[in-house]
Amino acid sequence: MDTTRRVFLGAVGAGAAMAARPPAKTGAVSKQKLYVAACTPCDKNLKFDDGVYKEMMPYFQSKGVDGIVVLGTTG
Repeated sequence: MDTTRRVFLGAVGAGAAMAARPPAKTGAVSKQKLYVAACTPCDKNLKFDDGVYKEMMPYFQSKGVDGIVVLGTTG
């Protein structure tokens, strides 16, 4: 499968959007923070692609993510 940046960001974005949904309103103020484990983008030679990683950060921020777990796991 030939993966492009657009396909990769779309897949990452779909997961982040689901994770970043605001919690249901219960009347109480929540002080919880949302951190997501970011996928590590690699190019076709399996080298870290910092360009894609830099593009992912503003997307996560726009979806309400409070922080990124670098070198985390997505399961």
